Amino acid sequence: GTRRSPQSGGAGPRPYLAAGRVIARDLLEQAPARRPEGLIVLDDFVAAGLMAVLREADGYRPRMVVLTHVQNPREYPLPVFRFELDIAELAQRGVAVLLERLRNPGLPDRLDRVAPRLTPPDEADDVRVRAGA
Repeated sequence: GTRRSPQSGGAGPRPYLAAGRVIARDLLEQAPARRPEGLIVLDDFVAAGLMAVLREADGYRPRMVVLTHVQNPREYPLPVFRFELDIAELAQRGVAVLLERLRNPGLPDRLDRVAPRLTPPDEADDVRVRAGA
């Protein structure tokens, strides 16, 4: 599906891609010594916009970590470490907690976590970068 943004009125991923491009341009305007060596990007569409601009820039290749979803795999134009979150597992756990609460309202609060799976950059990422794909 697409994401809804309060600013976009539900225009899908466009505002997120645009935000990534703005972030990349801001980074490129900084003096090279002030640019971060690594970036943690919490949205896969923001990451795609950011990388599209950085790929065209000469020389600046920060290490990147992106939070993404197992159900919505994306290819990126630069190598990235992916923290892949399983949305189905997250939903299943949320429903289970809600049903438990409905059955027994006196249950104490608890925190369930769904850990994302780390996937390092693969050779395909490196080949795409070298080939200019």
